[in-house]
Amino acid sequence: MDVPLPSLAFDLPCTYARTDGRFQKRWTASFHADNGAVVRHRYMEYDTKAHAGRQLVSFRTQLALCDVRPGYRLPGKVGYQGADKKGRHFDITIEYGERWISVIEKSNWLSWEQRKS
Repeated sequence: MDVPLPSLAFDLPCTYARTDGRFQKRWTASFHADNGAVVRHRYMEYDTKAHAGRQLVSFRTQLALCDVRPGYRLPGKVGYQGADKKGRHFDITIEYGERWISVIEKSNWLSWEQRKS
């Protein structure tokens, strides 16, 4: 699924705003396991630093509106954890630079299953 930010692979308990994907080039790779685990890596490059900055702010605002809060912040990197409407646990890692954003989404990995037991 090659969609612009702020869309995610998970069913979060909120609605995402529509996004204008005209100013970004996107690459997406998805991996699915037999146990239902999924990871998706999306990389976006933007025409300008301003476009990238606006998309990053928009994405983080949408996560906050969905009550998904950062678990950690490092320079150029932010990590989130939570659960979607179906109870699937997820990790989101956002890395960013002046004109690019990388988003790695993981859902229901074995580590999550081990924590619940």
